[in-house]
Amino acid sequence: MTNTANTITIFYLNKQQRKKGYRIVTKKNLLKEIEHKREELNQIVHKNGMSSPITIQYSQELDKMLYEYQQHFLPANPVCYQ
Repeated sequence: MTNTANTITIFYLNKQQRKKGYRIVTKKNLLKEIEHKREELNQIVHKNGMSSPITIQYSQELDKMLYEYQQHFLPANPVCYQ
């Protein structure tokens, strides 16, 4: 994965098709995708419950997106102010 201040390139392997690929994502677009996934997850939870397989799948997808954001757009050593 490569990045600049506001853009990252995410490399991935499509497990079903066994093909490698990548996508370029801006910080703003990734935040929009995270918010959309969060809304989808809330709808899935209300429809299927907290422990359904589809809920777990959406939750794991959201976790991956949040991890990507943390790794690429948050400072490694945040400054804490008191």
